[in-house]
Amino acid sequence: MLDACSNDEMAALIGVNPRTVRDLAARDLLVKIGRNKFDPRASLPRYCQHLRDAMTGRPATSEELRAEKIRLTAAQADMAEMAKAERADLMVSVKEFEDRWGHEVTALRQGLLGLANKISVACPHLTKHEVLTVDGVIRETMERVAEEAEARLRRLDAAAEEGRAGPRKARRRTGAGSRTGSSP
Repeated sequence: MLDACSNDEMAALIGVNPRTVRDLAARDLLVKIGRNKFDPRASLPRYCQHLRDAMTGRPATSEELRAEKIRLTAAQADMAEMAKAERADLMVSVKEFEDRWGHEVTALRQGLLGLANKISVACPHLTKHEVLTVDGVIRETMERVAEEAEARLRRLDAAAEEGRAGPRKARRRTGAGSRTGSSP
């Protein structure tokens, strides 16, 4: 076997292009013995081990293994912290939050839609037209707030999609947006 080979000869020997040989050398998967010179006796076993590791899914270097262990440990710590916080009632599940928030928004909506009738009872001197005007203003405001909330949620979803933080799985419509046209 050759004692030394050039970049092009090493590329031909392992069946890759010369640029790949330079990349492999930069990752210490091929042994350089000079400028544009490689030791094929030392390089081939390293390269073959790299291929075997890649096929089995093992990290190619101890540095990659260390980084993988650190990521795993951090993820496990995060999960333990979230479980601890949930047990301490510092956190609630998304489903539980949506249920609670949905009930609160529904109660608020019902209260706001009944406001015009309460005003008409409390202020009997108001004409029917004035009470309907108050009702219209309330409904318009509820519609505007619902549209603004939807726009904020769309922006959050887009930001989550960009950051791959994960898009929100499901969103219950709890706003007054689509229901403001109904009677109280």
